[in-house]
Amino acid sequence: MRHVELLAKLALTLSIAGGLIYLYYAWPSDFPGCASTKVTDAQKLAIAELTDIVKWIFGLSVGMIGLYGSIMLRMKDGPSLTRGGKMLVMTSIVCFSFAAYFAVIWRRLLSQALYVDCPSLIAQPWMARSFDAQTYFFVAGIAVIGFMVALVALDGND
Repeated sequence: MRHVELLAKLALTLSIAGGLIYLYYAWPSDFPGCASTKVTDAQKLAIAELTDIVKWIFGLSVGMIGLYGSIMLRMKDGPSLTRGGKMLVMTSIVCFSFAAYFAVIWRRLLSQALYVDCPSLIAQPWMARSFDAQTYFFVAGIAVIGFMVALVALDGND
């Protein structure tokens, strides 16, 4: 299982490095101004849908951080993990942490855009980066969990 440990180290390193790089890339710069406009019904619906997506990802990410964190701290009974397994759990925690952080950043940017009556800012690339980042890191966390489940299922030690 040495190869699993190497993959786990690589995944943990990539998730931390990728998160920090994307943090720099998605960090909101100065908030631009625009002419105030009224929010249309279609925009309200789109904003509500995007906000719901962010709420779900944030809630699920925080829940997964709590679950896997409690397993790592042995506060909750769980499977005994090898060193590689622990690194994969840490990788999923890192991914979910970045997903939750970027969800908070997107909500803050949304609040600013709505506060200045400029819903058109929501479609700007600099604002979409944090939304995309939280989605990517959430999916990466789920993929790491799927990889862990596949390793357990394919383990020949019954």
